[in-house]
Amino acid sequence: MITEIITIGNEILLGQTLDSNAAYIADKLTEVGADVRRITTIGDGNEDIVDILKEAMDRADLIITTGGLGPTEDDLTKYAICEVFDRKLVYHQDILDLIKDRYSRRGMIIPEFVKTQADQPEGAALLENPIGSAVGIVIEKDKKRIISLPGVPSEMRAMIDQSVIPYLKKLEHSFNIIFRNIQTFGTFESYIADMIQKNKFIHEGCELAYLPSLKGVI
Repeated sequence: MITEIITIGNEILLGQTLDSNAAYIADKLTEVGADVRRITTIGDGNEDIVDILKEAMDRADLIITTGGLGPTEDDLTKYAICEVFDRKLVYHQDILDLIKDRYSRRGMIIPEFVKTQADQPEGAALLENPIGSAVGIVIEKDKKRIISLPGVPSEMRAMIDQSVIPYLKKLEHSFNIIFRNIQTFGTFESYIADMIQKNKFIHEGCELAYLPSLKGVI
């Protein structure tokens, strides 16, 4: 399952926020057999989001996005999804009721602009957000899937663990990848690579990566 990860947010491009989402998602997806080929960061502009989604759908079977699902004017991911898939937004009363309940339990009144969170792309499956108000979006076309998650790391991680990974495990082409780490000491990465290549230690179907550090080479 060829996969791309797209993180959305001007704050990432400006260096104001560290993108920890992509690394977490890549790690979790690899565990269930996703072949992550590309990680891209783009700004909040609708045109940029539309363009990268179209490009990714030409290359990948699964696209995971984070960011741009909130209720503010710079949160445009769901609008871009509607444009790419030629869908309209539809209203979900149950989502609004859930958001109202969370605000009520905190003794707060829901702001009017937050109510737009109840509008979601037509035909999309929605993933519950156990922490925040922005639901996740799962939408499919021609066997291509886009899963859009909030950019807030705590919300994204909860939804990856509780919803996305169980969903992906149910797909027919999901499989497990086995990892083995070998710690070496007192030698160089180039020497280890030469030795492995000469002795053909890597079998067909296996992939090798080197991680050099002051503590040795893994």
